[in-house]
Amino acid sequence: MMKRITLLTDDRPGVIAHISHLLGDANINIDSIEADAAKLQGVIFLIVEQYDKALTILTKAGYRAISDNTLVVSVEDEPGALARVAVPLEDANINIHSLHILNRRQDQVLISLVTDDNKTSEKLLKDIIVT
Repeated sequence: MMKRITLLTDDRPGVIAHISHLLGDANINIDSIEADAAKLQGVIFLIVEQYDKALTILTKAGYRAISDNTLVVSVEDEPGALARVAVPLEDANINIHSLHILNRRQDQVLISLVTDDNKTSEKLLKDIIVT
């Protein structure tokens, strides 16, 4: 499992620039970033190399940060691949709270997901979990 930082921000110009500047100045590499906004509220999802340090820096800078554990799986980039992740969880009555495609590379897709039972999900998806 990897730790993910979720930032709740104002939807305004410069937020991503400020966050990336803060982390860059602290020599923290961003492995994954996803941002979205609705009704003046921004949400930014980050996976970084130095989780604790990044969380501290962002919190001290005034960002509202939520942390959670995320599972990262790798599947072939083909039709039906997402179903091979979702169906075993559905069969076990496990709810997916969030899911993000992190990367597509060399016929593989990296997917980040948070469920209501990450421990069981990790066991069910053990053959495709990225360590």
